[in-house]
Amino acid sequence: MRRKESLVQSVQYAKRTNTTNSIGEQIQGWGTKSTLSVFPAPMSDRLSVMMYGERVSAMKALIFGDGNIAKGDGVWLDGETASEPLWKVISIDIWPMHRRAVIERAL
Repeated sequence: MRRKESLVQSVQYAKRTNTTNSIGEQIQGWGTKSTLSVFPAPMSDRLSVMMYGERVSAMKALIFGDGNIAKGDGVWLDGETASEPLWKVISIDIWPMHRRAVIERAL
């Protein structure tokens, strides 16, 4: 799939981490942010609508060449600065020339 270079955006992603604080509680957080150049695409095809139903309105597909992003990672789209990610990776598809990550808005 060819990406239109003028629509490519930079997103940041991080892996979920668990740390233990001074009194022994497990605290969930996010690791070091990494940057990835992606082509964001809507999830409006018929198969996606059949698979996810109404959830598809809060989902996007990120198409990229190579990256270390995985299922369960948090994603910050271009311009988002919150400490917690607003998007979560729910699936990764690997193709010969590109990869596709499906992300869903975290509520």
